Amino acid sequence: STRKESSAASDVYKRQQEGYENAELAQVNPEGLYRASYGRFATKKEAINLLYFLKYTLKEDAWYLEEK
Repeated sequence: STRKESSAASDVYKRQQEGYENAELAQVNPEGLYRASYGRFATKKEAINLLYFLKYTLKEDAWYLEEK
């Protein structure tokens, strides 16, 4: 999360270049921080699978967000 939308947009671009073509900006969090996502998923299972890959295989700081 970042205070600058341009920084989050840069993170989105980086993820797209890494092959996550569905990466996009997520909702701004309650503290006003911008967040880059790896994408939206059809099922929670798909999202959780990517989360585990990011956290435990790539050792990335990642989290799961369910938008309503």
